[in-house]
Amino acid sequence: FVTQRFVNHFGADVMAAFTVVGKIGDLGMMPMISMGIALTVFSAQNVGAGRTDRAAAGFRAGLRFNLIVAALLAAVSLLFGRPLMELFLGANGSAATYAAGRVCLLFTIGNFFAMAFAFASEGLIKGAGDVQIYFYIAVCAAAMKIVFALLLMEPMGSTGVWLAILLSWSSEAVLGFARYLSGRWKNKALRFGGDGDVSPAPAEKQN
Repeated sequence: FVTQRFVNHFGADVMAAFTVVGKIGDLGMMPMISMGIALTVFSAQNVGAGRTDRAAAGFRAGLRFNLIVAALLAAVSLLFGRPLMELFLGANGSAATYAAGRVCLLFTIGNFFAMAFAFASEGLIKGAGDVQIYFYIAVCAAAMKIVFALLLMEPMGSTGVWLAILLSWSSEAVLGFARYLSGRWKNKALRFGGDGDVSPAPAEKQN
């Protein structure tokens, strides 16, 4: 909603471009969102069982999948960006709309790779029970998008908004992946005992 308010300052052509490219981006991120959900379930089961090694292996596999999806999306966007936009715009698209859409789509390609890291990392973090950090990361990324947009839209126009979105996704990806690398998520899981008491998850099992 806030991003849409920023985009509205630049007129109907930019608004249309943002809407169309947003639809393409929403379709493209669905496989990565699904992988993030799968990693949440997988890591919850394995961290709760003390198998943080398996949770980490699952994360790496999920990240590889997401990066492959991002690369495919980037290739399709670069090769077929105009036809994809025509699917939504039809005969109603102006030259200015397509021009703005091409620029927005280029930044969206960068978003795909940032999303690959963000969704995989956050899936692991949430499943491990490290939800407080996930909340901080999400809030920080949202705040950075607003701050960057306010700073960049005046000197760069609508391109500043596209860049702000990319920087927001990139910050979310960096913070999430840094949390994975820190290994602190391994100690966040809780389990419920038979009497309903909550106690730390068992230590990691050795093979």
